[in-house]
Parts: sequence; structure tokens; C-alpha cells
Amino acid sequence: MKYMNVKIPLGKSSGGAWLWRSIGLILTVGFLFSGCMVGTEEPTPPEMTLPVDDLVEVQETKSPVITNPKLDSSLNQLLDAYRNDGMAEAQSFATTHGMVLEGDSVQVVIVTTPQAIDKLTVTVISLGGEVQGHYKGQLQALVPIDSLESLAELQDVQRISEPSQPIP
Repeated sequence: MKYMNVKIPLGKSSGGAWLWRSIGLILTVGFLFSGCMVGTEEPTPPEMTLPVDDLVEVQETKSPVITNPKLDSSLNQLLDAYRNDGMAEAQSFATTHGMVLEGDSVQVVIVTTPQAIDKLTVTVISLGGEVQGHYKGQLQALVPIDSLESLAELQDVQRISEPSQPIP
């Protein structure tokens, strides 16, 4: 490949050209930095006044649901419905969610260790519940709704959930 050797005459710059280049450079720098300070002032919020007629009526809200981590979500919700709205609402909730409810008792499976089954059987009966059966570390029972939380607080109880329902 051959390269051509071309010389471009630059010539000597006159004093006037140097002056114009300096002025151009100063103006360019001035324009670049003039936008830096825009928007640094704190904006004043617009004043807003609402007529009294436009105010929204404050509605009463329920307190947040206090949940027990050992209870299934559905059992926590059932317990909350029972505490806030009574047995009728708890029965409605249970029916809507396919839970087995007999009187004021709900059918549950208590997960524990095999060694604690006998102790939990006595506890369930003393709380007014009915033991339906057990296998290894699981105890199925009907437990009064208002006893769910005290049962869940026991050290031997690992989890309380609804029994699995067969799907047709």
C-alpha cells in the first residue's frame, strides 16, 4: 500500500484570528456552564385550598390482623373473623373456604413429634376438642376456634393447618 505525502500549509495566524478564537472559546464555555445553575432553587409548592364540601369522610378501618406463625393463613383469618365479628362470621368464612366446622370447633392437623402425640392428645381434650386420629407426628382433631392460638403457643406444636381435602 502506498501513502501519499501531502503537506497542508497552515500559515501564520494573524492577531485578529487569535482574538476571535479566544472570544468564541469564552462564549462556548459560558453557554455550557450557564445551564448548570438552572433548577437549583427550591420550588415553592402551589397553595391548595379545598372547600369543606370536598373533604372525604374518614372511614373506620379494622385493626391489622395479628397472626400466629404456627397457624396456617386460613386459620389465622378464621380466628380473626371469629374475634372481630363473632361465630356467625366465622361460620360464613369456614363455609366459603371449604373448612370443616362442627359447632364452634374447626378440623385441624397439628404437626408435632411422635413423642409429643400423647401429651397433645390430653391437651386437645382439655381444651374442649376431640381427637380424630394420629399418625407419626401428626394429630387430626376438632379444636374450638378460640383455643387455636393457645394450642399454637405450645412448645411441642410445630404447625397447625387444615387437613388436606381430596380433589375429585
